[in-house]
Amino acid sequence: MHRYHGSLVVTGRLLIGAGTVIEGDVKARGGIVMGDHARVQGSLCSEKQIQLLDHAQVAGPVVSESGILLGAGVQVGSPQALTTVSAETIMAEAGARAHGTVWARQLGIVWSA
Repeated sequence: MHRYHGSLVVTGRLLIGAGTVIEGDVKARGGIVMGDHARVQGSLCSEKQIQLLDHAQVAGPVVSESGILLGAGVQVGSPQALTTVSAETIMAEAGARAHGTVWARQLGIVWSA
């Protein structure tokens, strides 16, 4: 339940704890895991996998060079601010919402838990 103002650039892997709010953009070369109910009010980018756990929210684009996992209740963008989710592989649990464009370049899977 922490709040961080500003952008983050991480050369390794980044874990954003449950309930954390980041008011800025996030880039991590080694992958990103967002905990339950965490929020990023900017973009989320990584060369490796991005995992958004249950009820996480990202206001801006979510871009990975490998894969993205969207947990139950995840929200990317909003009806008023459309955005993009892009990766080679995108897997989404039922109930995940992306407002805008979802681009799975190789494989996209949606399943019910």
